[in-house]
Amino acid sequence: MKHVFLLLISVSLFAQNNYTHQVFVLNEGYQDYVTEEIIVPVTLGTYDPVNETYTIVDTIDGARFASDILIEGQFVYVAADKDLLKYDKDTYELISSQQVIGIRNIAIWNDYILISRGEYDPTTFGSYPFESFLQVYDKNDLSFVHQFDTINGPKWSAQNIQIVDDKAFVAINNGFQWGSEKGLIAEVDLELLNYVAEYDLGVDGKNPDNLMKSNDFLYTVNNKDWNSSSISKMDLTTGDITTTNLSTSSTNGCGTSCMRFNDKIYYQHLYGTNLYVFDIMSNQTIDSINTLNLSYYGLDVDPVNNIMYASVTDFFSSGYVQLIDENNVVIGSFDASVSPGNFAFDVREDNINILESNKSYFSIYPNPASDYCNVAYNNIQNCSIEIIDVLGSIVLNKKISEGDTKLKLNKLNKGFYIINLYSSKVLIDSESLIID
Repeated sequence: MKHVFLLLISVSLFAQNNYTHQVFVLNEGYQDYVTEEIIVPVTLGTYDPVNETYTIVDTIDGARFASDILIEGQFVYVAADKDLLKYDKDTYELISSQQVIGIRNIAIWNDYILISRGEYDPTTFGSYPFESFLQVYDKNDLSFVHQFDTINGPKWSAQNIQIVDDKAFVAINNGFQWGSEKGLIAEVDLELLNYVAEYDLGVDGKNPDNLMKSNDFLYTVNNKDWNSSSISKMDLTTGDITTTNLSTSSTNGCGTSCMRFNDKIYYQHLYGTNLYVFDIMSNQTIDSINTLNLSYYGLDVDPVNNIMYASVTDFFSSGYVQLIDENNVVIGSFDASVSPGNFAFDVREDNINILESNKSYFSIYPNPASDYCNVAYNNIQNCSIEIIDVLGSIVLNKKISEGDTKLKLNKLNKGFYIINLYSSKVLIDSESLIID
């Protein structure tokens, strides 16, 4: 009876686990801007972190580049040059599309898709500047809902969007008019579709390239005039803004950046090969990582296991993605197409029912055990196991090899435990263990 009671506790503790089912990769392709010929088309790919396989699932013809991707519910939304695209995330079927000339970044709130716009080539699609740099569409059928004109909205090209409760915050950089860069964050009331305010990042906060949120603050990584860079911090409660110049940057703007560990911004200078770590608590750069020695094009972080995806490309013939763990060690890589610049992580809930599951990826014997037990599994790569007690504490964590692995248990107390099996840090299966 005691063992049954402990088993029920363990089921409630470990019944649900988030895992990354797949990682979507948006490859920007390559256009010859002299001849205007698209040499390598934009593609959408997906990476399976368990099997470590990469597959192209769609080719987006006619797009000169792509700029954003996100997952919401069952669907994947893509911003590609002049089109908003909607895919089923399981079948990869293109559900619908909508022409949105100059589309840049996208964000979703309830049934709305917010779209920022900006166009670098005024001859391609008619007049520029646009009559609107911020538009709203219906996420279900991609139909047009609303736009903020240049009188009651952004007057210049916009980029990243962050949703905070019932508000949207939009980075305005005018990044397509060289020498006339702006540094603003716009606030939009999404319930009323009202353009509330603009916050000036100051002379050192021009040309925000990335907009991120942590707790009650927004952060922008700014390219300024491409000769140096900075990071701005905006208090969402007061609207106060502070900007910190990145002293390590003297000749280039920021090439790419991402938020990691919720309190660190990883960034790299344009054409540089060092990764820098900016601590948002102390407001300063605290580390320089030069062991990777590559110039990255895109950075993003898997929210489940904190693995950073870092893309590398020559911009015309090839591209690949590195997987970097929390210790900044490369633990894997995969080939993609040209200019893989944006990622979307398909995080799902894995409902593991230890009492009812008929599928097992590994076995434990003997069980009950005393001084040792064996773990056996097949056809799973990069495996590790952890043993967890009834209080949820990890009492053993170990990498294991193909076949049988003998675990010493003599230092563990008698009782009930859970053994979790991981592949590339993704939870695959769980089994119960009794030590008597």
